[in-house]
Amino acid sequence: MSSRAIAAIAAAVAALALGGCAGLEDSGGGGATGSQAAKGSTEKPAAQATPQSAWARVRAAMRDEFGKDLVSLKRSRKEVAVTLKAGDNLTSGMIRTGIKLDAEKAFKAIHDAGYKPKSVTVNFTFPLVDKATGKESVDVVATYFIDRASFREVNWDNSDAVDWDFYRAMLHPALQ
Repeated sequence: MSSRAIAAIAAAVAALALGGCAGLEDSGGGGATGSQAAKGSTEKPAAQATPQSAWARVRAAMRDEFGKDLVSLKRSRKEVAVTLKAGDNLTSGMIRTGIKLDAEKAFKAIHDAGYKPKSVTVNFTFPLVDKATGKESVDVVATYFIDRASFREVNWDNSDAVDWDFYRAMLHPALQ
């Protein structure tokens, strides 16, 4: 896949990923039914021993790893889009390093959960100030992208040795 195609995909996913966390939370029961609540029953429904899906494990791992820095987590046809807040560090070089480490953590969390994505895009947002107007806006400042073939080829037991900048599709000029 050409770098131009990757950049186009990353831009499209970034636009979709900034839409919030709608795909993150589970929907569905687990509470008392209307009649149980009306009777004041304190009994909990019997827990079912169903195994957690790989996608549910991904959601849980992302929540645990990134907490409030997780802006959104979505999937569509096994294409995963993650948006994270980039940490504000002392210098732009330290911000870039933090972004790269967080991209690795996101990719590894998806792998360790047993999810087999078609592709993964990780976008990082950061507040920027327009020097001409002084207006602040939160924009995507970096995008990392990995396709299925590359995701499968990574030696996840030695992922610390991978140069994750190889998978960087975009870096905002403010961080260069």
